[in-house]
Amino acid sequence: MELEKMFEEAKQLAMVKYSDDSFYDANGNVLSERVHDWRNHVPEEFKRDWAYFSERERKLIFIMAVEAASNEEWD
Repeated sequence: MELEKMFEEAKQLAMVKYSDDSFYDANGNVLSERVHDWRNHVPEEFKRDWAYFSERERKLIFIMAVEAASNEEWD
């Protein structure tokens, strides 16, 4: 499956938008605390280096994180 097609499908599944890629607030607190938030499934080292990834790399990380977020269940 082509990356852009996978990306579009992931955007439709995502509860939190791709453009909402801030992982921390101004005080350094984690923003991703809601169920099905793709940001919960991005490894810390990727969060720290997010600005240095290419757009293609960010999209791939997003696709994988959305897949994990869509399968989670919280009480």
